Amino acid sequence: MSKFNPFDPANGYSEEDRVALETKCASLINRAYRNPFPGASLRHDGADNAGIFFAKQLAHIKTKAYDKEFPELSGLKLFPQTSDTDEGASYIEYYSYEPVGFAAIIANYASDLPRVDVKGTPHRAEIVNIGDSYGYNVQELRACRRNAVLGIMKSLDAVRADRRVYDVKVNHLIWNGDEKAKIVGILSSDNNIPVYTLQNGAGGKADWASKTADEIAADIAGILNYIDTLTQSVEHPDSWVMPNDLYTALNLRRIDGTGESVLSYIKEHTPQIKNWETAGELSKSNKDYNTTGKNIGLLYTKDADKMYHDVPMAFLQHAPQDRNLEIVINCEGRDAGMVIPYQLSACLVYGL
Repeated sequence: MSKFNPFDPANGYSEEDRVALETKCASLINRAYRNPFPGASLRHDGADNAGIFFAKQLAHIKTKAYDKEFPELSGLKLFPQTSDTDEGASYIEYYSYEPVGFAAIIANYASDLPRVDVKGTPHRAEIVNIGDSYGYNVQELRACRRNAVLGIMKSLDAVRADRRVYDVKVNHLIWNGDEKAKIVGILSSDNNIPVYTLQNGAGGKADWASKTADEIAADIAGILNYIDTLTQSVEHPDSWVMPNDLYTALNLRRIDGTGESVLSYIKEHTPQIKNWETAGELSKSNKDYNTTGKNIGLLYTKDADKMYHDVPMAFLQHAPQDRNLEIVINCEGRDAGMVIPYQLSACLVYGL
């Protein structure tokens, strides 16, 4: 869809929006556009012309909503996302797996070969509908026409706020899940992701602010070895997430007697971790997501086969409707939160 330009007749717009504006919303559109702006060369005497004009403006507004990203909502960008589930499905069923049994050396013609199976545990998650809306009353439509004549684009605050509310809800599902809907999140108690317990350092505390560089490096090694031992070297996590402020502190903290930071030292000596990432949701100060009062770290495998965010229907803006002297754009989407088939490919660490 091309960038909005009210004076460009070839500019794109949604045909669905145009039809709705010229039919269901015709009365409201005519009320807003029937009187020309004094001295203007832009005049709309019918719902069809006005409908096309506002459809172009709406196209620009909707495009901005689809394009808008909120960097602080890290769950939307950290984890693989799929849309394989049909948008009409009411729930999804999946299995979580862990290997059972090991191979052994056998004799010729042996009849007692050890079984090597995969133990699967069924899970069911409801798919929730998420919806909100934004709109423009008749006076805002008049201003929309006037501003276009003056070369001023209408404020996008309404649609940006609408999109943010939607994304915040999805982000909460990714991190915290929804117990009632049986949706699993990274931090929900029923996800079966293993938890690594930090040991106290020489100072008597386990948090990294109280530990030396060597003690922090030993913790990272301990976390990696924990998963390696737990899975018999089957799983090899490649991504580490920690709170933003902790990442900054480790990056600015120098190892005694050197010019090297603690973070750069750890990165250099753990090549198996390819992605060093941050998430404000894991900070002990972020009470909206983290209710433990402790900084949280997450080691995981960035692979959709291991865990992914299931989005049966992404954020969708419907055609406008006429409602009580206002044009309303309803928005909706469908989400199933996180699907984690291989919980042992990840590890949570509390108290960093």
